[in-house]
Amino acid sequence: MEETSANANEWMPFPLCSGYRAVLLERLTVQVMGEGGAPGGHVLLWALGVLGDGQYEVLGTWPDPASTVLGWREVFENLRVRGVKRIRVVLSSESTALLASLNVAYPGTAFLSAGHQFETFSGLPRRDRRFVRAGADAMRTLQSRTTRAVARHGRFSNLADATAFVIDALSRAGRCSGLAGDSNVVAKRLPAAGYS
Repeated sequence: MEETSANANEWMPFPLCSGYRAVLLERLTVQVMGEGGAPGGHVLLWALGVLGDGQYEVLGTWPDPASTVLGWREVFENLRVRGVKRIRVVLSSESTALLASLNVAYPGTAFLSAGHQFETFSGLPRRDRRFVRAGADAMRTLQSRTTRAVARHGRFSNLADATAFVIDALSRAGRCSGLAGDSNVVAKRLPAAGYS
């Protein structure tokens, strides 16, 4: 798993903004060739950050934290090392393990889980709702396009190749969708070199 984490994080040396109005977390399943040629499903986590000016960027992709506190701590530590000091709201379908790590890494950050609260954004200050709603719409678009690209590709030979493909697919989906005021934000933040 360490080799996979290292490969997944090779593309993430770039610094991030110091603060995000919202960070949205989503999972994506990829089929990877297992031992003996049998396909196996692996889950990748990816994050979208919404900036105070309404633009957003893909923050990274990681092997599934497997709902353990240590896994989520690694995700939030990666964001912190890359310069993220403040997050106002985190939206995710995860719960207990994510929340425990979020409270350690970013105390005071609001958390919305999937379900009614996630769809209506109840509990959020009115000034944050439009940013969160726009980020959720962008995330649905990126997730849908990336899921289709992964399905068209089929099985991957290993998790590192799958991760590189997902990074590239998220970048392409962001450029093609015309999301937010600057649809190139995703492209600017994801280096194209080294990925096919």
